[in-house]
Amino acid sequence: MRGTSCLTTKRIYGDGSAVNVPVECGGVRVHPGDWVLGDANGVIVLAPAAAAEVLEQALASDAAEPALLARIAAGEPLESILAL
Repeated sequence: MRGTSCLTTKRIYGDGSAVNVPVECGGVRVHPGDWVLGDANGVIVLAPAAAAEVLEQALASDAAEPALLARIAAGEPLESILAL
């Protein structure tokens, strides 16, 4: 369920509350220790073990972006740039 709630975040004892347990947000299971990162494009949940690999891929993508933008600005078709 998504939306606004007028309920407070105060913990009510005896309601089954728990700390440091898996939760589900937007259909995604989030475990204690997971990295949750978000921006205007969306949200990603990463297990710590996967974070290093994803970080390497993200840095490589960021490094390639200026060249891709230059090719788009030069009028090159997206089909050839993105190998569609």
